[in-house]
Parts: sequence; structure tokens; C-alpha cells
Amino acid sequence: MQSLISRLSKFNKQNLVMIQKTILIYYAVLSDISGETELQELDFYLTGFRRSKTKRYLYREDRLRSRLSELLLLVGISDLLGKVTVSLQANSYGKPFLTDVEDIHFNISHSGEYVACAFFETEIGLDVERLETMSDYSIENIVSFFSEDEQEYILAEKGLAKSFRLFQVWTIKEAYLKYLGQGLSKSLDSFSLNCEILPGYFQLAEEIWQAELEDSFIIQSKLGKKHLLALSCDTPADLDFRHIDFSQISNVKTRLKASILDRN
Repeated sequence: MQSLISRLSKFNKQNLVMIQKTILIYYAVLSDISGETELQELDFYLTGFRRSKTKRYLYREDRLRSRLSELLLLVGISDLLGKVTVSLQANSYGKPFLTDVEDIHFNISHSGEYVACAFFETEIGLDVERLETMSDYSIENIVSFFSEDEQEYILAEKGLAKSFRLFQVWTIKEAYLKYLGQGLSKSLDSFSLNCEILPGYFQLAEEIWQAELEDSFIIQSKLGKKHLLALSCDTPADLDFRHIDFSQISNVKTRLKASILDRN
């Protein structure tokens, strides 16, 4: 970790403070962006893979999420490393990683209005979900993939409370699987949460919650008023949220410092 701290102090003494065991979470809000044309000015910084993928989306919101996913990664890399070219690859399960930087790990997630990218010194898993009321039929279909204890925990509630518990369990399990980097090759019912210690909705509105799960630590927090965030890593950690306002394109360009991302 010392090498990472050294780089931070060298390249960004005034604007970036990252201490050991702190997860940096860069996030963007779609409603900040009034028009897609302005954001297209940043396409120069995107990999060819990302530009091609973005063009295939039919809906504006999906194109914005696609662009913002890689732009947040680039802003974070620029803050952490300065003007640099880094390479991006994916493991056999599709989890992306930086090939030439050993002590910076990241993970990206988006849902609804939010796109987020988490950075940590070791492996990290992140999941963001927009909270919404789901039908009993939909919930029962989804929880059938969970453990019996988790099903009982979720189905014990009604209405919005039931939907909250579903997203609470889902985000934690998804973050853990992304931390492992194995995707859904590990089934959702192959591990079970201790639902007795999970926080309530109003508790999460006031504080950040964390606990052990298997061989990792789980952290859960609200993101805005209507989104839920979960992280998985190998140690307890503080969260440092950094809102990047992409309505201020000139400021974002300055933050990027012409960092280049190669995707092999």
C-alpha cells in the first residue's frame, strides 16, 4: 500500500486524500446531464470497445450509463496515478482489472440514476440498485434462488418493506460474487447471509453498516434517497464518496489529465 500512498501524494496532494483501508467511491448522477451531446465531447477518452458498445444502446439513459462507467474509472485513475496509460483486461469470468497496476482494484455498478466506481487497495466488489416496489410474484421468483433463511427474511414483510429486504439481500450477494470475481458461476444459494444482523431501512439512512460474510467484509449504505449500495472487500473500511458532476465538462476534462485506457 505504501507505493499507492506515495503516488497519491506526488500527483494530487491538494485534492485527493486516500488513507489505508478507505474505499473511494466515484459516482455520477444521470440527472446532472441535460444533454447527451455535451457528454459526447468526452468520447475521445473512451476505449474503442466502450464507444462501440455505447452506440448499440437504443435508449439515452443506457448510453449515458455506458459512457459514465468508463469515464468514472478514468477520472479515478487520473486522480490516483496522474497522466498515465493503463491497460484493462478481464478475467475468465468477465471481471475487468488493471493489468499494470497491482495495488489499485476497482469495480463498477449502475442502476437507475446512479453510476458508481469503487477503488480499493485489494479486490473489491460493488453493487448498486434502485429501490422500487416490486410485485409479490416477482419477489417470489427472485428469492427462489436465495437460501431458505434469506427467503424467510424477505417474505416475512409486506409491500415496500418486502421490496427493501429483497434489494438489501440482492446487493450484498451480488457485491460478494463480484468481489470473488466468479460471476454467477457460484450460485446465489451456495452461501447465506445472517439475516438477523441486517440493518433496517431507517438505520441505513443514518449510518453505514458492515459485517463479516464468509471470507470477506460486507459494507452497505444508501446512495441518495432511492438507491442502495453494497461493497465486499477483505477488511473493514471507511467510505469516501466523490460526486463527479458531468454537467461541468471542462472541469471533467481537467480532472482526466489526458489519461489513456487501453482495453486488450
